[in-house]
Amino acid sequence: MVAEITHLNPNSIHLINRANFGPKLEWLNADNKIILEDLDKTQNWLFETMDEYCPISKRNGYSFIFEEEQIDQNRIRKQAPIEGLIFDWVNIMVTSTNPLREIVALFWHHHIPCGNVGQFGYNKLLLEIYRKHGLGKLRPLITKIAANPAMMSWLSANQSHKDNPNENFPRELMELFLLGEGHYNYQDVKEVSKAFTGRRTDYTDYPYKMYLEKNAFDNSYKTLFGKSGSWNGDDVIDIILREYQTARHISRSALIFFLGQVPANNYLDECAKVYYNSGYNFKSLLEQIFCSHWFYLPDYLNNKVKTPVELFVNLQRKTGMRCIGIKTTNYFLRFCGQRLFRPPTVAGWPIGEEWLVGNDLINRVFLPDVLLKIANRSSQKESFKYKISSRIRHNDIRHFRYSWDSIFNEVLFKNTLKENSIKPSHWMLNIEMKNQDLSDIITRPEYQYS
Repeated sequence: MVAEITHLNPNSIHLINRANFGPKLEWLNADNKIILEDLDKTQNWLFETMDEYCPISKRNGYSFIFEEEQIDQNRIRKQAPIEGLIFDWVNIMVTSTNPLREIVALFWHHHIPCGNVGQFGYNKLLLEIYRKHGLGKLRPLITKIAANPAMMSWLSANQSHKDNPNENFPRELMELFLLGEGHYNYQDVKEVSKAFTGRRTDYTDYPYKMYLEKNAFDNSYKTLFGKSGSWNGDDVIDIILREYQTARHISRSALIFFLGQVPANNYLDECAKVYYNSGYNFKSLLEQIFCSHWFYLPDYLNNKVKTPVELFVNLQRKTGMRCIGIKTTNYFLRFCGQRLFRPPTVAGWPIGEEWLVGNDLINRVFLPDVLLKIANRSSQKESFKYKISSRIRHNDIRHFRYSWDSIFNEVLFKNTLKENSIKPSHWMLNIEMKNQDLSDIITRPEYQYS
């Protein structure tokens, strides 16, 4: 039975869960608490206090249980830089006061996924495109993604030649990214493929730039949606953006991600119209979604299956726990089925209850509790004392106790909620439970939803 969180606005909690990975525990003892008490204030705060864009490399800051263990972290970062980048990004999601920019970047990584192509710098540039341009206009976002070396390599766009146009990127551009299945034909794919020929990357200086190899570019006339010209790739994007279906397709994808399901067609068209008329400004689309009455209808409350990233970040924001180390973050996401920059297909990751199957479901229930159990070690992992004590206390989670780390102040968690007359089950799940033990709460089926 769903129950209102004491003296906090359930609609405000709902909005913060969807737009901020959940409220932070410390908000309850600070001025931010008012955000959770009045929906109008929540909505205004959300769009007025967004983090300014700053590259991840200039934003990151974190500590380790033992300072000397940073040496091991630096070694891991050199061996697996993409995993270090993911750790840094997730750390910003957890610690930022208003991580709307980050959850929007995560949405775009779902909607326009790209794999790890073996060059860390390529994927780093792509992530910064998601983060910098995700809240703004669609055209700069999509044109920069189309020119990014990770995407060009992932979909073989950097091999396309006028004598042999590659159709991978043009097909996904229309089917997955902009128009949706059934709103183009194979002739359109061939025409768009010609427009994207000759694109190459200059690797002489970072950040790498795309250039056009004129001898490889097909400058013949192409026809797309009734318009003809010697179009290049950017011209084609402009033509596709004139199609209302583009606004509808992306609005549908955004609603699935933020609402948990596609609503009635009139709500979808309402969002698509706003998005299209705004010149594809994603912030305008979000304002329409988050400020619409239907976003708070019972059908859309506690109905969204958290992605593994949302599950991991939400746990830390709501409890005050901090998961430490590159392995902790990346192993958790891997075991729960979502390795960032390693989507299972070009279409990206599952949605909804597709996450709740097989080993992924078992790990989603089991691993948050593991983080509680391993928290707050007092000895270095290499020490004889830790090896003995951890074997005695946590023999059943041998694999995790040697590779994971977390810090959790359980007393602070309980006292903060008690001082605000909030039960842990209300704070974590928005439901009434007799047992208020956090371990039992986060292993409940309801914790898989937000």
